[in-house]
Amino acid sequence: MIKKVKTEQLRPGVFIHDFGKKWLDHPFITNSKMLATQWHIERIREYNIKEIYIDTNRGLDVLSAPIPLNEWSEAFENKKARDKLLLKRKEWVPFETEVAQALEIRDKAQNYIRQLIDDIKMGRDFDPDVAAEIVDEMIDSLTRNGDALLSLISIQNKDEYTFNHSINVAIITAAFCRYLEMNAEDIKTFALGALFHDLGKIKIPIEVITKPDDFTQEDMKLMQRHPELGLEILAAQPNTDQRILDVIYEHHERMDGSGYPRGLNEDQISFGGRLVSITDVYDALTSDRPYHDGDPPKNVLSYMFKVSSSAFDAILVQQFIQSIGIYPVGSLVRLQSGFLAIVVKTAKEELTKPVVLLVYDTNRDRKISPRRLDLAAPGGTLHQISGPESAVKWGIDIVHYMKGTPEPAENSNKNENK
Repeated sequence: MIKKVKTEQLRPGVFIHDFGKKWLDHPFITNSKMLATQWHIERIREYNIKEIYIDTNRGLDVLSAPIPLNEWSEAFENKKARDKLLLKRKEWVPFETEVAQALEIRDKAQNYIRQLIDDIKMGRDFDPDVAAEIVDEMIDSLTRNGDALLSLISIQNKDEYTFNHSINVAIITAAFCRYLEMNAEDIKTFALGALFHDLGKIKIPIEVITKPDDFTQEDMKLMQRHPELGLEILAAQPNTDQRILDVIYEHHERMDGSGYPRGLNEDQISFGGRLVSITDVYDALTSDRPYHDGDPPKNVLSYMFKVSSSAFDAILVQQFIQSIGIYPVGSLVRLQSGFLAIVVKTAKEELTKPVVLLVYDTNRDRKISPRRLDLAAPGGTLHQISGPESAVKWGIDIVHYMKGTPEPAENSNKNENK
């Protein structure tokens, strides 16, 4: 139910349906917002917003009376009191610990995709239940630490783009669905759809898939059949959720009707189709391929924002930008101070100010002992991000740093790969 309430009645867990203000007159990137913390509420009050519209079907209702201070205090020690206030303590695993588990999940997913491709090419049956198990492990990892598995997406291997793309899109989709606070069943369903979204490309000759030159008209017609071919493959599996089939068939449809294979418009595209069209394009444009280097995430997100009114669901794009961050976890950036740093925690509010790990001093041309730095902290203006950098160019092994086992600092000049 949509209702107008006073801002002093707000509490964490309330879903803002509409601020009742212009975009620049409130503190958030979208006009709808889940209030996850008390900090969100304080930001709203800073803008002198007196009343606001909430949706009680998508979040909590406001309380009829203020919660006594002693009940809030008890909630952090007493489960019964915590349940009364609808507070939840999430299991949390340190980033460095979860990265090791995330690497195992990624390896398992890559092996499954390789076997899946072989099975389909040879006309053998494949087991979609294994895919469901892998997606469950992805979601569990994201729940334990929301950044570890996502950080592996930034590690590129041009020769394995075919294997990695579907895995990356599944991970990004699961993380995005968690940000949108979907229930576990829906997250799994859309992540599975994302894992299978390009299944039809297995039926297309590899020389067309990897063609470095511009497609001919015949090449394009063949490529545009892959949603239909993927639908045929998975529809043959018993009890496949219709939403998974929608993702496979609709992830190249566009809101203005310019997409394929059916040229659907915004009123005809399913939610899953809208969702995965965004995660698919993001990974495709940021990934390195044998014939094309990926673009920096910031540039890709800027492009997606510009075309969102015609190509994508504009609201979903805005929410996606906030969920993934301008500088995603695992990316290497240059700071205005001359240091290179690895992003280790996404900035959710001030998108250009994530938490980073300083690893290289370009002023002295050498690696340094890693130092963690929150760019959003007061007094951090010296270390603001000036732009993205290439880890390969600087000889920086990002995986080692993320696992907490960085290469030793060196006094010698930078790696010859630069």
